[in-house]
Amino acid sequence: MMKFIYILIFISCSAVFSKPYKNISDFKNSNEVFKIEQVVEVKGYYASNDGGGARYIIKNQIINGSVGVLNLKNGLFGVLVKVGKLSSKVFGIFPDGSTDWRANGKMSKFLFYCANNKIKAVFEEGVYKCSLDNTNSNIEIHFKEGSVFTETIHIAMQNKVTVNTPIVENVKATGVLTSYDRVGSYNCNNIYIEKIKLINSPNMEHKVNGIHFYYNTTNLVVDEIYVEDSWNRYGLCIDGLDQATRPNNITINKVYINNSQTNGSYIHARNVNIKNIIIKNYGEDNVVKNLKNKPYYGFKLFRSSDINIGNLEVYCKKKDSVPKDNLRIWDCENLKIQNLINIVNE
Repeated sequence: MMKFIYILIFISCSAVFSKPYKNISDFKNSNEVFKIEQVVEVKGYYASNDGGGARYIIKNQIINGSVGVLNLKNGLFGVLVKVGKLSSKVFGIFPDGSTDWRANGKMSKFLFYCANNKIKAVFEEGVYKCSLDNTNSNIEIHFKEGSVFTETIHIAMQNKVTVNTPIVENVKATGVLTSYDRVGSYNCNNIYIEKIKLINSPNMEHKVNGIHFYYNTTNLVVDEIYVEDSWNRYGLCIDGLDQATRPNNITINKVYINNSQTNGSYIHARNVNIKNIIIKNYGEDNVVKNLKNKPYYGFKLFRSSDINIGNLEVYCKKKDSVPKDNLRIWDCENLKIQNLINIVNE
């Protein structure tokens, strides 16, 4: 696992300012004789006014492995000056629709820097052709309306929990998390998500794989979920590897699943509160042939406890030989569904 070190810099009242530079390349290759503690303004990352501009302070010493640092000539360094919120463009991450920012390492460094400096990370409008895997605790991430990830957004995840790599905690995601693929979490605690939106890509080169709040997800709050068309096993899945790892204390205010090719929603969890869930259609089965002879479920509860559902509304439009069951409950304790609305086959 890569380890990063961050440097936190403030500008003092007596700081000396330099002439501005057009972009990072010009700054790094400059022959200017910089003074220690001098502040340099860079107008953009790749080009002037491209949104990646920032201020840097000149240092002659840093800790090896520091993030937010540029190597300059003559053994000097440009250290990023702290601000309240930071666009991903300052780290060279642009929604260009073609670059895998996760693979080239920029994404992990950006999120690490923001988490450790208590800076809000911001993703701008446009298409990011990559996934987002957040393994940082104590971070706020803002997704501007119109920002889209082509791959999975793991808003909080930890692959292997150890003493040195604990679960991810205290993550706040505001704006609209939009993906052509999936949004999920596992091995995490105290997560807030304002809105999730899973949509089909324009040419259907990517297919939605549903929302998956997976094992050891605890104390999760989501205001709103929208799934346009899921091609995976479920539009919304909240489950664990076994009884011990079931998600716990999950609160969702509003769920709207427009269509699911197979099952609508599946819950295998503890202490789940969903105020309103509408499954407009499920069981189309246009692509998942391995499930052809098994029934599809609109809303399925399995070995769950302390479940409170407000309004539940399920529809199934397709009439064929594949069995459909709008509501299925197995081995559950302390279950309450306040209003069953239109639990019928059209």
